[in-house]
Amino acid sequence: MSLILESNKACPFGNSCPYNTTNECWGAKADRAEQFICEFIVDGVIIEDGYRNPLDKTGSMKVIME
Repeated sequence: MSLILESNKACPFGNSCPYNTTNECWGAKADRAEQFICEFIVDGVIIEDGYRNPLDKTGSMKVIME
């Protein structure tokens, strides 16, 4: 199950997550107004096989390539 963070709740993995290398992940920000769903943390384990867009404020943003 993915990690669901309610607004104003910072990710508990924010300091050790490889997707937050320059503190750009919105899930790690405590002042976020939106709910954030992180698919890179499953059952408390960081899954290292993806890319986090620094502009993604909800964790649900999809990149569409044409």
